[in-house]
Amino acid sequence: MKRLILIFAFGFFLNLNAQEPCKLDIPQTVTMNCKTGQDYQWMCSSTCEMNSFDAHIFDRWGKQLFSTKDLNEAWQAKEEPAGTYFYKIELVWADGKEEKLNGFITLVK
Repeated sequence: MKRLILIFAFGFFLNLNAQEPCKLDIPQTVTMNCKTGQDYQWMCSSTCEMNSFDAHIFDRWGKQLFSTKDLNEAWQAKEEPAGTYFYKIELVWADGKEEKLNGFITLVK
């Protein structure tokens, strides 16, 4: 949340609070992470609360490789070959707003 205080002449002021819209951070590339030792993991993150989260990852032939309803659970892609994968995510934010997201993940080895 951002706070903005406007001060006008003669000592009047206006205090505004603005909340940034919620967004889900979705990694587009998965690589080996030498710093943490967490090799080839894909995990979404957000600073906002959610009522529900449902993520699926598919290979190029449409075979489902991973599914989770837990935002903190990571796809362990260590055994998968390098290439492009498809994700589909459905979520409901705490304010009731629903979102359906999809896109591609590149696995680099």
